[in-house]
Amino acid sequence: MLPRADGSLLVGTEAGMFRGRRRGFAMAWTKVESLGSSAVHSVQAAPDGDVWVGTEAHGAARMRPVDGSVTWFGEKQGLSAKDAYTLRFDRLHRLWVATEAGLFVSTAPYERFSRITELPANRFWAVAEASDGTIWAGGDGGLFDCVNGVWKNLPADGMSNKEVSALGAGADGIMWVGYRLGGGIDRLQPSAGGMKIDKGIQRPGTTGLIYFLDFDAQGRLWAGTERGVDTWDGSRWDHYDIRDGLSWDDCDLHGFAAEANGTVWIGTSGGLSSFKSHPRNSLEMSPEVVFTHLIMGRTDVSGLSNPHFGASSNSLTAKYATPGAQKQTAVLFRYRLNGAEAWTETTERKLQFAQLAPGAYRLQVEAKDGDRDWKKNRAEFPFVILPPWYLSWWFLCICALMLCSVVATMIRWRMAHAKNRERELVRIVDEKTQELLKANQELQRLSFTDTLTGLANRRVFNLKLEEECARMTRTTAPVSLLMLDVDHFKALNDSQGHQQGDKYLALVALELKRLAKRQTDLAARYGGEEFAVILADTSAESAEQLAECARLAVETLQLPHHASSVAPFLTVSIGIATASIGGWMTPDALVAAADKALYAAKRNGRNRVVVATGEAILADEINLIQTSFP
Repeated sequence: MLPRADGSLLVGTEAGMFRGRRRGFAMAWTKVESLGSSAVHSVQAAPDGDVWVGTEAHGAARMRPVDGSVTWFGEKQGLSAKDAYTLRFDRLHRLWVATEAGLFVSTAPYERFSRITELPANRFWAVAEASDGTIWAGGDGGLFDCVNGVWKNLPADGMSNKEVSALGAGADGIMWVGYRLGGGIDRLQPSAGGMKIDKGIQRPGTTGLIYFLDFDAQGRLWAGTERGVDTWDGSRWDHYDIRDGLSWDDCDLHGFAAEANGTVWIGTSGGLSSFKSHPRNSLEMSPEVVFTHLIMGRTDVSGLSNPHFGASSNSLTAKYATPGAQKQTAVLFRYRLNGAEAWTETTERKLQFAQLAPGAYRLQVEAKDGDRDWKKNRAEFPFVILPPWYLSWWFLCICALMLCSVVATMIRWRMAHAKNRERELVRIVDEKTQELLKANQELQRLSFTDTLTGLANRRVFNLKLEEECARMTRTTAPVSLLMLDVDHFKALNDSQGHQQGDKYLALVALELKRLAKRQTDLAARYGGEEFAVILADTSAESAEQLAECARLAVETLQLPHHASSVAPFLTVSIGIATASIGGWMTPDALVAAADKALYAAKRNGRNRVVVATGEAILADEINLIQTSFP
């Protein structure tokens, strides 16, 4: 990208170069037709006012703004490379071109190019001039500098990586180096003893691809990465990504341009973004919270005011945002439900409340930016969950009126018959109520219980695991999952019949129910001969002890199983995985880890317990590969 003196902006894309001109608060774009549709990597202004363009597969081009004419430079002009990644003019008005076939240079009037033969003829991504006039070049072959016409290759063992993708020359003499395949950013500072190299000084957690390193009008360093943009003001790093308004997190090669008025342009794989610093007092304003989505049950209720819901719609999902916040990633939220004194802080922008009891509620969410105090510009959502129909006031009134009417009628006929009739009505009402209660209880039992084993079914297991993983995220208390499989169960069914197999499954379920006896524990039938046990607030060590007890309990039953290759009696294999902060945090990840541990136990002889760790699973997979390919 290249800002022009007339206020326009030249932007290179995969489909050619475009010129943007301001139209009010927007930009109007037109294609520079004289350059065709070649992909553009680099745009530079020459000392004589011409514009030079580096392209993909078509070498370099010079465009004269006066008449729009374009001259192409390729092999005939000494530029024997087709991909011109970086163009750079130095203080001596030399034009440097970094290509896939080495580094090239041309001098005024820029009619021919020559390759720097001292450097390897491989891919160079970047070239820059330091404040002392030193020329730096970087690419697949490492980092090189040229002092007084002598080129030197900096030792690779002193750098974070070998493949250099970006160079940024600071006004203070510091050279910033970015890499393609990890390593992040290094800082090279001139010192009395030579060049001091500070390795890996990028923002913590960002060691991936660096697309560009450049400076704005205020002297801040901008680093474009595949995860957004990082800025360095000399004392700390700041980060901007799609949550802060960036059109996409994945930046592009040379996707940076800074204007004198402080505007910064960032080019990404998803489009072009502009950034302009706001006055400091605007940053001190506490962000206002607004609800973006409110879903009760499966219904979007975002536009309702103090709505009332039936007893079946007792789960609330709330999504919220701070559209006025300058730095979205620095916003901290807190919330409370139903006017509780204690607030719960979170960085999440989504809340879920399940199984809400009938009553009146008020959800309140506040936000603050950075270290500032909480402000009262909160978002509120009042709502009411009505009781079930058979407990509503109108239903009770109807029942009372019916009873009074019947009693009054029977009194008119005769007192004795009325009393008998009243007793009969009471009996019928009680009987129907008990039948309804039993029917509801049976329906609830059938929907939550496995009919063969009496354990919780797969649906209850999924809900419980989601709930415990969510609680783990809030409280950091670990959650352990046991996956248990009956060894050679198919052979048991084939040899003794499915009825005997069902009997064995029921006996195994009784042992699991006996061991998972805490109110927070849940034993469930996962499917077929597989069982699962959720252990809330349980470490991997405690889970392993309980799993071993379960294995021994089944073994102690001494249920005959002569078709098993493990033992003449029934045995089980158990896999364990523990969710914790920094580990497996989602239900899917936890189930997958426990499942891998289970199959590791089966492949290693069955009738054993295996705890899922990165090393254990990797070792088992290596063993599996070695067994499969001797």
